[in-house]
Amino acid sequence: SVYLDYDGMVTHGRIPSYRFVIPSTVYNPFLPENKGFCSRETPRYFSNDIQPEGCLPAGMFDIGRTKIGSPHIYLSGVHFYQSPPQIYQNFTGFRHPDNSDATYIDIEPYTGVVVSAFGASQINIGMISGNS
Repeated sequence: SVYLDYDGMVTHGRIPSYRFVIPSTVYNPFLPENKGFCSRETPRYFSNDIQPEGCLPAGMFDIGRTKIGSPHIYLSGVHFYQSPPQIYQNFTGFRHPDNSDATYIDIEPYTGVVVSAFGASQINIGMISGNS
């Protein structure tokens, strides 16, 4: 369920191109159309204003839920791109995400040829405190 939105014109050399990006709405767990990515088994890592009940925070997908044992493996943008700042601020060595972390496809408008594309993801392992 990933879709792209038109983001504007860019130029590669002298070739004008349409840039398409993944909008932040794709990653927003507060939107009704994204409730299918939520699960009763999703652990709580953050408060309700960042992480709705049964969902991960914005910018993250649970990719372990379909595996045996449902390991806490989450896919996100690089440096938690399109996630709330409270996410990446919890980790040492992560910089503030910016548009250089965005996935995009640049398409020449007359032929439909892909002129440029970029995509990067980050794999995250969810850790839960045990009884001590």
